[in-house]
Amino acid sequence: MKFNQLKTSFKNIHTFSEVIGVNDRHLNVLNSLFNVTIFTKGDGIFVDTDKIEIINRLEETLDTLIHLVDAQVNINERDVIYVAKIIETMDK
Repeated sequence: MKFNQLKTSFKNIHTFSEVIGVNDRHLNVLNSLFNVTIFTKGDGIFVDTDKIEIINRLEETLDTLIHLVDAQVNINERDVIYVAKIIETMDK
């Protein structure tokens, strides 16, 4: 399986660590929601799918989470689920 790098970029390490979550908790939530494997390498985020729809929704979800963290919002697993579900609804 080919891994695709997401276009999502982070301004700093604080934003990166908050969006990813402690022990990758937020990434694990996204893994479950999208039924894919997501991992980080350096400051890149990679996913094991070629489905453009999933890649786009993941990028939108991560970009929204980045905006929340940049606005000084402390996010948790529930927020990750909520943002992903809203984006899924908007895409339909």
